[in-house]
Amino acid sequence: MKVIEFKDICKVYGTKSNQTKVLENINFSIEENELVVILGASGAGKSTILNILGGLDKPTSGSFFFKDSDITKLNEKELTKYRAKNIGFIFQFYNLIQNLTIYENIDIVNSISNTKYDTNKVIEQTMLTNLKNRFPKDLSGGEQQRTSIARALIKEPLLILSDEPTGALDTKTGVEILKILKGLTKKGHIVVIVTHNLLIKEIADKIIYVKNGKVENIVINEHIKEVEEVLW
Repeated sequence: MKVIEFKDICKVYGTKSNQTKVLENINFSIEENELVVILGASGAGKSTILNILGGLDKPTSGSFFFKDSDITKLNEKELTKYRAKNIGFIFQFYNLIQNLTIYENIDIVNSISNTKYDTNKVIEQTMLTNLKNRFPKDLSGGEQQRTSIARALIKEPLLILSDEPTGALDTKTGVEILKILKGLTKKGHIVVIVTHNLLIKEIADKIIYVKNGKVENIVINEHIKEVEEVLW
């Protein structure tokens, strides 16, 4: 079932006399339980697409439907609710608070939410139980990224958005992170990964190629590999 649809999404910065087109007539859809990879070079517009999906940025024109609601018509208060309820963000550089323990970095979501979530449950799911009382500086890159994933998952959001999740990691650790992300689609999540790493497309259900602010091609992967099968 279709959950997300971009219809003629455009993003322009600047004035009429000095415009920069970042996105031009972007069209694609994403279905439930899909792992989608958005591929393209730096500056292609990948991160802008991710920011619009996450309700962090608004397009200049076009429509973005999420479960039949046009997100482009929401005001700032409604966008905040959309993000809080539906979106989990995973970043390349983790964005952890250095003077909080791993448990506290994940549990911080409870301090800004009216709903109380089970922090220990998500810590166990991401294999952080033995590390939860440590601080970020005491963890490896992979352990910090797992913390970032746990923080994104605590709300059980439908849509997980990940910007270069393995970009700062060695190959072995990156593979472990991709196993977690791919496994999320089997638990009911949609996962969107923005990357320039061509190998990641081999584990995706759908690949969206972006070039110079336009969708160059969309490929449905008919030979999806497990993470372990890819020659990293």
